[in-house]
Amino acid sequence: MPKFVWKSLPPEDINKLLEYVASIPEGERPLYGLTGKKSSFLTAGTAMWTHAICFTADRIMVTEEGFVSGKKTQTGHNLSDLVQVDVKRRKLAGSDELVLEFGDGSSVELVNVPKTQCDPVELLPSQGTSVFARERLSDAQITNCYYAYDMAAVIPPDLLKKK
Repeated sequence: MPKFVWKSLPPEDINKLLEYVASIPEGERPLYGLTGKKSSFLTAGTAMWTHAICFTADRIMVTEEGFVSGKKTQTGHNLSDLVQVDVKRRKLAGSDELVLEFGDGSSVELVNVPKTQCDPVELLPSQGTSVFARERLSDAQITNCYYAYDMAAVIPPDLLKKK
């Protein structure tokens, strides 16, 4: 189960993560990742799912993990199929809601997404994947990328010592 992070990894861990990610072949290399939760209204929050969303140059990979079952599933979408990004800013909460809508009618809806994690994704439709350039991301955003990559098994589980 990924952690929701409100502080940054130390600089040496961020550098190690970025070096590893740079070694992944370009077509498979994750550019950005975020985590969030989704609960079922019908089960009053007992069916909690944690999501990791990883963006590559042309794909969006969604990993779901059941809170109780621990069961993981992965689905993918072409980045070109993304038709809308909706971020609901929750002023009093420490997190936002994110909805990704795709051309086939499917969508991914997340709550409890750390506030700054939505910023690059919100700009994705208008500015493309350049919003994921390292110089545009904060250390806190890279930290949450680490947890998304870890949950999605994009990086080895022992890449960084777990905090």
